[in-house]
Amino acid sequence: ATRLAMARVNREEGRANEAASLSSSAAEGFHRLRRAAEEASARGFLANVLAEQGDPEAARKQVEKSLHLIQGSESLLNKLEVGIETARALALITNAPSSAEVLASVRQLHDLSVQAKTARMFSLQLDADLASLEVQIHSGHRPTSRTSLEDLERRARRNGFLLISRQANALGSLTSAQLRTSCCRTANSHQK
Repeated sequence: ATRLAMARVNREEGRANEAASLSSSAAEGFHRLRRAAEEASARGFLANVLAEQGDPEAARKQVEKSLHLIQGSESLLNKLEVGIETARALALITNAPSSAEVLASVRQLHDLSVQAKTARMFSLQLDADLASLEVQIHSGHRPTSRTSLEDLERRARRNGFLLISRQANALGSLTSAQLRTSCCRTANSHQK
């Protein structure tokens, strides 16, 4: 669990290679311990890092493993994490997402947000909302309203989720082309 937490910090600080290495190590550790739900979460996270690094095949492989591992799990926390991470990763690796694909991802993320809200898992609700807006922007579809990003930023800040608040703010200033290239540029700048 510590390695996965460290992977998340590294990703936020722009160190994609370290994030990938740590999340892969976390997934293998969970595998050795036979903790399938936690392994699924680690692999879902790894799929996003790989997608951001521009490796769609490896990302898709991690998505498939993650979805397979989470089947039958009773952990709502892990199911929500995996759902959010895999929906986001799949949207990032789709070269030319159609409106139908975007709509399906947005609906899935909305459903996950509602489940998180019902379970009073506010951070996961915010994560799902942020991922939904990111999917829309990444695919060239502007969110239904600018207030969606502003509302998310405000809700996150008001409840002490400053990282999500900053991410929503940064997302609001990116165009879809910038969003597509920012992930790859950040990953490439740290591969030295």
